[in-house]
Amino acid sequence: MIRTVFGEVPDWHARAACIGQALVMSSRKAAGIAEAKTICARCPVIDECRTWAAELTEDQDPEMVMGGLTFVERRRGLPSQPRRCTACNRLKTVEEFGRRKEGKYGRQSTCLECTRAKANAAYRRRIAKAKPVSTGFRLCPGCGREKADADFGRRRTCVTCSIDAHHSSQQRKRDAPTKTSEAAT
Repeated sequence: MIRTVFGEVPDWHARAACIGQALVMSSRKAAGIAEAKTICARCPVIDECRTWAAELTEDQDPEMVMGGLTFVERRRGLPSQPRRCTACNRLKTVEEFGRRKEGKYGRQSTCLECTRAKANAAYRRRIAKAKPVSTGFRLCPGCGREKADADFGRRRTCVTCSIDAHHSSQQRKRDAPTKTSEAAT
């Protein structure tokens, strides 16, 4: 066994690709985790590391990428077999599915490719449905009318809709019960 910052590790750890990479391996950000998994992918002792990490108890586990898996993936038992996408019905590796806390193994049920295709199709439908607007004009989302750019200023809605929204907000504030009126009743 070799002594490290994280405690004692087996002798094979001396040949690991992650030697001296503790900050990267313990990163909690997506970019850091991806870099750590890249390091693991080229490691000559990845199988031994994965087996050893799986044997650790939760309180012994240093919560870092080990054997190409994050702490959560090791605890959930990330499957080694491919997974079937619910949209295209093809078998794909787990890494080809987007992350989702509530999903099985922390992943979405549709692959990234299908998710992107669905988002792109929805975007194209929205664009096709949008009314063409003349140059120098914009469509106000408040009233749905085409108005000159000057009627917007830096607002999202036209001046008329902005003023109406402001007045209705002020009216709601005036009509809302105050703490002093509630205490008096």
